[in-house]
Amino acid sequence: MKKIISSLIITILMLSSFIGCGNTTKTKNNESVDSSNNELIIGITQWPGSYIWYGTEGLGYFEKEGINAKIKMFDNYSDGMNALAGGNIDAYVLSYSDAIAPFNSGADFKVVMVEDYSAGSDGLVATPDIKSIKDLKGKQVATEIGSVDQMFLYRCLSDAGMIPKDIDLINMDIASAGNAFIAGKVDAAAIWDPSLTQAVDNGGNLLTTTADYPGLIPACLTVNGETLKNRGNDIKKVIKAWYSSLEGYEKNKEEFEKVVSEAADISVEDFQMLMKGVHLLTLEENVEAFKDSGKDTSLITCGKNEADFLLSVNMIDKVPDDFGQLLDKTYIEELAK
Repeated sequence: MKKIISSLIITILMLSSFIGCGNTTKTKNNESVDSSNNELIIGITQWPGSYIWYGTEGLGYFEKEGINAKIKMFDNYSDGMNALAGGNIDAYVLSYSDAIAPFNSGADFKVVMVEDYSAGSDGLVATPDIKSIKDLKGKQVATEIGSVDQMFLYRCLSDAGMIPKDIDLINMDIASAGNAFIAGKVDAAAIWDPSLTQAVDNGGNLLTTTADYPGLIPACLTVNGETLKNRGNDIKKVIKAWYSSLEGYEKNKEEFEKVVSEAADISVEDFQMLMKGVHLLTLEENVEAFKDSGKDTSLITCGKNEADFLLSVNMIDKVPDDFGQLLDKTYIEELAK
């Protein structure tokens, strides 16, 4: 879910501010009101933390909050972005970096909650003879240009006192990068799961992972502006249902994991393994995430860092002036009261 979106999607996102999601109800005076009877669609993709939404839906947490919400899986990440852009879904869980380019272009949506951040699902793997990041100097390192794992790689290099020119960067999609590493065609790769686990299982030396960089790669619940305008109370119910389901997950893991794994069409064991690589934020952590703390776990700080990276690789033409305009902390703060 981490590929930087295209200019086409940005254009559609801008148009969506005029289209809306079609899930609103009007009074006789043409005033918008919340309409919990209308289906509210939340898009997710194949990312471990987002599988939790299957439990939120399947175990009735939406109904308990009085909201008619449906989870829609997108096997192709960009299809989900297009659905959000076109007003075909109300919300989408996306990689935070993918919100920056359309935000720059005036798209109408807000980040309302941090679902999770990568805590080991992304990593830098190398051949056994490479013992440290500094040993990567002059080596071929594969990753996907414009992806968050390229950003992660550059952060690792910087922390080791290196610059991107110190390595021979090979551009491949993440799956191909993992396969190339396993085949011995490159010296190292910055990749995410399941490619990362496969590379390690095939003899790769894991130099570092996002477990060492908490907050660097967050996944966020992002809501269409029209939906926020017309169904704000329903979004609050969605977030409340999410946190109620997290409590249920902790209290009865066996039941929750069974429901999620069946819906996601994976084994319980695979789900358990995948969840080790993400950190689900508590409500208190989410409140802190919307503050400008100067840490990676702050959406403002993280956004600035991600925008600097995107600018450096020519994916955007400027760093946004005010990341606060991308965020809406209202729902998290109200729930935390």
